[in-house]
Amino acid sequence: MMRKILIAGAIVLGLLIIAIIAVALLVDANTFRPQIEAKLQQALGRKVTIGNIRFSPLSGALRADNIVIADDPAFSTSPFIRAKSLQVGVEMGPLIQSRELRITSLTLIEPDVSLLQAADGRWNFSSLGKTSAAKEPSGAPAAAPAAFSVALLKIENGKITVRRVGSKAHSYSNVDLEAKDLAPNVAVPFTLTATAPGGGKARVDGKAGPLDSRDAALTPMQAAVNLNNVDLAATGLFPPDSGVAGILDYSGNLNSENGNLHSQGTVRTQKLRLAKTGTPTTLPVSLDYAANYDMRRLGGVIQKGDVKAGNLLAHLTGTYDLRGESPVLNMNLNGRGMPMQDIATLLPAFGVTLPAGSSLQGGTVTTNLNLTGPADRLVTAGRLQVDNVKLAGFSMGSQLATVAQLAGIHKSNDTTIQTMSTNLRVAPEGTKADNVNVVVAELGSVVGAGTVSPSDNLDFHMVAKLNAQVASTLGGLTSLAGVSGKTPDTLPFRIAGTTAHPQFIPDVSGMVSGALSQQLSQRLGGGQQGGQQPAANEVQGLVEGLLGGGKKKGK
Repeated sequence: MMRKILIAGAIVLGLLIIAIIAVALLVDANTFRPQIEAKLQQALGRKVTIGNIRFSPLSGALRADNIVIADDPAFSTSPFIRAKSLQVGVEMGPLIQSRELRITSLTLIEPDVSLLQAADGRWNFSSLGKTSAAKEPSGAPAAAPAAFSVALLKIENGKITVRRVGSKAHSYSNVDLEAKDLAPNVAVPFTLTATAPGGGKARVDGKAGPLDSRDAALTPMQAAVNLNNVDLAATGLFPPDSGVAGILDYSGNLNSENGNLHSQGTVRTQKLRLAKTGTPTTLPVSLDYAANYDMRRLGGVIQKGDVKAGNLLAHLTGTYDLRGESPVLNMNLNGRGMPMQDIATLLPAFGVTLPAGSSLQGGTVTTNLNLTGPADRLVTAGRLQVDNVKLAGFSMGSQLATVAQLAGIHKSNDTTIQTMSTNLRVAPEGTKADNVNVVVAELGSVVGAGTVSPSDNLDFHMVAKLNAQVASTLGGLTSLAGVSGKTPDTLPFRIAGTTAHPQFIPDVSGMVSGALSQQLSQRLGGGQQGGQQPAANEVQGLVEGLLGGGKKKGK
């Protein structure tokens, strides 16, 4: 009995093998090329050409070589997609019985996809599946793309190149896509994974559809997006000469409807750099945000933007416009009582240099800044206030030569800033600080204004309103010259050099002017022109020597 069963099984298996061989021999797969091209062309609204087709009965699939899908002619004459091969899954029964082609799946193998964006924001894939308003040669309206359904669409090991017209291209490799149950007027679940430019992984899980027949780019979508270890400088999100760099992780959600995209999530960065002259920060920086984007107007609003680094918390809100070559921003950044310790850790990322050997310790920073203009020529302006901060390893008093020594001030290697405020403007042409008002424990209050060039050169004109102890010392200096009168309580000086090596230079000519020069006139010449100037010069030289005016400190 068992022998009969085995013989019957062998006969059935043999017949199956013969049937498969017969189908493979009898079915000329290339006869299906026009049908496959026509179905894809009607679904995409683009010309589709395919090469040689082979039939594999065991897998129930047709395999076509050299797939080319044309681009929108308004963008390019080069292919929109060029793939090594296309695997077409078919129903075997209808194919064998009546040679009817019923497609169940499509798999693009190693496709090279070119995504182009015009200056006005239109994409070359916007016209995919679009109903044409053109007419056939007969004068009749052109046929709309036919309804097309397929159970499974896959992309394996693809490459997507993204480029804005006139800009550098950026490529995503190892692209794998799986979308199920494609059909008209339904949302299609999909999963997309890819390797981002410069490394890092991207994954998108969601639903897209129904297809917007007027503009495929406006097709509704809901998706969860995750990015890991993405190289910021390689993404193309920032101009190449901006200096922006770092490693980015992102986790968030996107929801688009009727051309309005809402997104929210968290951006985390490591080794962040925000200026060409900057160095990567050692402190991770994150942004919790919620934003809306109008895909037609190419502009959006950041409704929530919580910037965090250590114990630092600042709030970023405002608008952005993506129509130009560089994003145009109009935003506000404000934070109250932010720890200076964390701010100091971030300063190198902006290219800010402290005096050599110094560091910022303790205290807080409060700021309210507006960020306006193109991202590659951004202007940051507003109010900055610092409270109870120590600049360790740098003494402003000692930089003003022997005043501190003569006044008997306790020598210190640090400068204690009780408070500092200024109106700040940071632009590509340099930094300008107006209405600078600093209260320094070792000296008194200092007011003035100045600039920092892009190469970090300093040019500040300041006046120290000295405390009583230091003012009495200057009074003693005038007595040395035999001058009586009101004790001077101000010390004009300049700050030159660089941010790494500042030079504090007393403005002696300013000290011996005004009321002091009047006293000198009365004592040293009685108003006679001939005797006044030499005497004044003599006192100026004396004061200059005592204050170290002939020496440039800080180097």
